[in-house]
Amino acid sequence: MSEDGRPCPENPGTPEEFVDALRRLKDWHGLSFRELEKRAAARGDVLPRATLTTALGRSTLPREELVAAFVRACCADEEQVQRWAGARRRLAAGEPTEPAVRVAPVPHGLTGAVSAGSAGDDDAERPAAGPAGPDAVEPAAGRTATQPAVAVVPPELAAGVLTVAWRRTSFPVRVLTALVLLLVATVTTAAVVRAVRDFGGGNQAMSQDDDTPDETGTPGDEPSASPQSSPTPGEDSGTGPDGGDGGTGGPGGTGGSGGPGGIGGAAGGEPTAGPSPASPGQATTPANPPVTATYAATDDTTIWRGAPDATGFGTQDDASTCGEPCANSSTPGFQRQVLVKFDAHDLPADRCASAVHLRLWAKNAPGAVRVHKLGTNWSESSATWNKRPARGPELTRSRSGGSTGWIVYSLPSGQLAPGAYAYELEGLDSQTAGFGTRESGQAAQLVITHKRCG
Repeated sequence: MSEDGRPCPENPGTPEEFVDALRRLKDWHGLSFRELEKRAAARGDVLPRATLTTALGRSTLPREELVAAFVRACCADEEQVQRWAGARRRLAAGEPTEPAVRVAPVPHGLTGAVSAGSAGDDDAERPAAGPAGPDAVEPAAGRTATQPAVAVVPPELAAGVLTVAWRRTSFPVRVLTALVLLLVATVTTAAVVRAVRDFGGGNQAMSQDDDTPDETGTPGDEPSASPQSSPTPGEDSGTGPDGGDGGTGGPGGTGGSGGPGGIGGAAGGEPTAGPSPASPGQATTPANPPVTATYAATDDTTIWRGAPDATGFGTQDDASTCGEPCANSSTPGFQRQVLVKFDAHDLPADRCASAVHLRLWAKNAPGAVRVHKLGTNWSESSATWNKRPARGPELTRSRSGGSTGWIVYSLPSGQLAPGAYAYELEGLDSQTAGFGTRESGQAAQLVITHKRCG
């Protein structure tokens, strides 16, 4: 934090701390989200307040262009913009930031106490002031000159601060402080006692488990198999012990049956080795297990009939559709469709889908929505009503879910191929259907459950 209380971009060491510093920067300037949106627009930036609210409410790093627009709207200082953008890039790359070290001044009235407490032998160990002045700090032993110096608070200074603070507090505050400390000590003691008791009970239970005899009656030993005598010709083999295998029958005899958990012996005649059956309770791994993959939308936008050549709808934090009801109304320019595209190039070849679901975050979807297959030769920054991609057949118009939150459309399954998948959503109700977008952190999802074909 700077001397005037403004948050510094170099101090945060994690994405959570970086977002918290952005919130404190907004509070320090005393600007609302609406004011930030207006100031950003005046400087040529796009900073929707809904997008900014969502970004500052998360614990992940916002996009760099959003950080730059936010800082520029706060202070209009390009040096500050570069500092915050650079700190964001270092955190995204996993590099540690270099916090600025500031030595706290000695409180007024404690100079004499500190001098008296630290006088004596400590003065001989203090390094003399160098040519840079008395404020220069010599690097400590074992620390290179490039490493930041850390201010160490002497114990005498800390004791003096606490003493003065305690003397200046009123009697009720002292009593309340003592009660709080007593409560903390009681809770801590109870937690330690409970942890010790639980640890002792766990050890006792483990000891009982170790001493419990197994089915053979010998604690902790493996079941031993009794030696089996070779049967004579025409004789049947006996039954094996618990956990053992039955013997092999002699020529013309019958193989003995295995004990509990064992394997029966082979029948008489020529000895044969049959396949061992699976042990009871052993899970069998399927030869062709299904795999579920989830793909987030890479492009999403709205195309408007009333703005046939506009391309700026791909950066908004919501997308809406109104199909035939708007086309047949007195305002046909309100007719619009939602386009979404997914990148599934990492999908393995020769895979067949057993289930395909299109998930969308509905902000307001009261009526039916029709889903069409769509060509993939478009992007959210270039798609327009006049240049909309070719639309394929209708896939579905049924869904599961309410009018808000995640709603799911079941799409046809079958053989898949790696590549891009795109869909068009067209509302069939007189009311507009609105959905979340990538910019609002509510991107559409394509969930595919597939396995090897055949």
